[in-house]
Amino acid sequence: MERQTLVRSLLLTFAALTLASCVPLADHPAGDEGAVFDTRLQGMWRLLGEDTPGLMFIGPADDTGHGIQLRTVEATRDGRWKTDEYTGISAPHGDHGYLSIRYETDSGARRGWVIARYALAGHDRVRLSTLDEARLAALVRAGKIPGRV
Repeated sequence: MERQTLVRSLLLTFAALTLASCVPLADHPAGDEGAVFDTRLQGMWRLLGEDTPGLMFIGPADDTGHGIQLRTVEATRDGRWKTDEYTGISAPHGDHGYLSIRYETDSGARRGWVIARYALAGHDRVRLSTLDEARLAALVRAGKIPGRV
């Protein structure tokens, strides 16, 4: 019997990871760094909404199931492949949640957290979008999501 790999779709309304130099960085994550990984995100995802093809692999950051590890593989305009690896945390909240992804430039000049909201659409689609910083701070202050402002 042939084994088939399910490739799910990750709809990017904003390329938060690859354009992190343009995205505001938070000083603190939107969630607890010891949070358990949201297993609904685990797997291989095809990036949609990008002008170049790509894949994102998502899984827990460690053997205890805490944190999140993301690896992206994207085609470049010159026909090569670019890979990046990120770590962070997920904070599920019903059928959506928040990703806090550690970001640092090679020189270390910019570092912080890229905060993105993810929304599950069935078992095979996730929409990822960056957040309004003021709204995120209000949710943390109201105790609706864990974090520090």
